[in-house]
Amino acid sequence: MDDGTSAFLPGSATDSYSIQVHISQSSLLIGHGLVAPVLMTAAPDSHRLLTVAEACAQLRISRPTFYALVRTGRLRTITIGRARRVPVSAIDQFVADAVDARSQQTRSDEK
Repeated sequence: MDDGTSAFLPGSATDSYSIQVHISQSSLLIGHGLVAPVLMTAAPDSHRLLTVAEACAQLRISRPTFYALVRTGRLRTITIGRARRVPVSAIDQFVADAVDARSQQTRSDEK
């Protein structure tokens, strides 16, 4: 088992407890044959989808403000069935646009 990694678990009855972790194609083997499924293909962060609540929390805005941004086209969302989701890339774009607009406004105010 030389391809695994060891993890230290503090607070055991002895000084330390070491477990061996091995990742295979479809599962994570821990210690004495405990198996946990592993998702091997993760989407890049830019393709990840957030719920409305997660997007509001990330932007630190209220739900009504969120829906106003969607309604005016400033924030892009998608629907899957009845669920509305927000691509992380849409939040990144919204923030970049807001920063650009603010810096342009500041430059025009200085003239």
